[in-house]
Amino acid sequence: MKKIVLVGKANSGKSTLFNLLVGKNIAMVGDTKGLTRDLIKRKISRNGQYSILIDSGGLGARFTDEVGAKRDEAIEQSDKIIFMCDATSRFDDEDEKIYKKILRSKKPFISVLNKVDNKICNIDKSFYRLGNFYKISAKQRRIEQIISFMFENSGEEAAAESDASKIAIVGRPNAGKSSIVNRILNKDQNIVSDIPGTTIDTIDSLIKTEYGNFILIDTAGLTRKKKDSDWEIAKAKALAMIAASKIVMLIFDITEGITKEDTLIASNAIHNKKGLLLVANKIDKIDSDITKYERWFRSYYKFLSYYPLILTSAKTSRNFSTIVKRLKSVEKSLERKISKKELDQFTDRYLPKIGASYIYQKNETYPLFVIKVQKGYNDRNTKYIRNRLYKDFDFYGAPVEVRVIKKERRQ
Repeated sequence: MKKIVLVGKANSGKSTLFNLLVGKNIAMVGDTKGLTRDLIKRKISRNGQYSILIDSGGLGARFTDEVGAKRDEAIEQSDKIIFMCDATSRFDDEDEKIYKKILRSKKPFISVLNKVDNKICNIDKSFYRLGNFYKISAKQRRIEQIISFMFENSGEEAAAESDASKIAIVGRPNAGKSSIVNRILNKDQNIVSDIPGTTIDTIDSLIKTEYGNFILIDTAGLTRKKKDSDWEIAKAKALAMIAASKIVMLIFDITEGITKEDTLIASNAIHNKKGLLLVANKIDKIDSDITKYERWFRSYYKFLSYYPLILTSAKTSRNFSTIVKRLKSVEKSLERKISKKELDQFTDRYLPKIGASYIYQKNETYPLFVIKVQKGYNDRNTKYIRNRLYKDFDFYGAPVEVRVIKKERRQ
């Protein structure tokens, strides 16, 4: 598939155009300069042809060097470039800087003047140095001129992406999510900064491993502040990505533990029947024995008892190699089907003593079991059965659900 990158200075309308092209509001749109700070990638199609569209960051007040580096990397990796300018302003030094980088890349590109919202719009003569350019209005959905350029010689959908499981990577700002993603990808995919909240959009990355293919979705960090609209936006995006994913990887700072925001994410993942992997980052900052810490964690966070915990450090790579392996084991737990013979043995071993007659597994995307019970059954035994299912059939990482059907009385 061809990779097409949108580049231009901050507030030129790249995110608005990106949202329009992908058909949904994925990138963040606003009047604040530099709102998009990382590369956002989405696959788009037209008449059976596919392309990868990339929204690069704008030149904002913060992260100028980092964003510029990511934009330059996107230009280097792209097959085509759409250079966007704000038609309501003038071609200035920032535009010139980006334009020269595009020319040096020798990649096919088109220049686009956005925000031409009416025919009377006067284009500043400084833009005529671009030679040919298209006048569009992303706001008014007038973008016909650039569609054919995007899908010229586009490739078909990659098989590796079609069979990959989506992994939502979530956690509080500065917990180390982007650093861990970068190490897994073995490259600087996201901007890493000590300033909390660097990642504010979701970023998808496909990885191929010996354990299978995964799409990593790095979401915005969640932290609650009074009158903080970014938190509400980040929360909504994170929950939406959880809903679209198969497994949630919750990364938290081991020196802070599981916070209220982390608990919200974990509970939401379990409620929505997603696999869950816990990753405690920054173990290089604690002195206590790791085994001792894990025992404490399990006793303190009892609702997470049956979800794998990895103690790691993005800085030192300790235990890092187990992350992808654990993701695969969680995926297997979600998909595990128990044979009738095994469930019959399970029935004989546990059910008669608690007033239940038999158990069967329903065909769902997560482990769902139904047990039929007799008169006098104590509902507290449902938790007992759930615990036995985890331990006997290795469902660690999956949200096992047990539904109870009470035997009807004969009339």
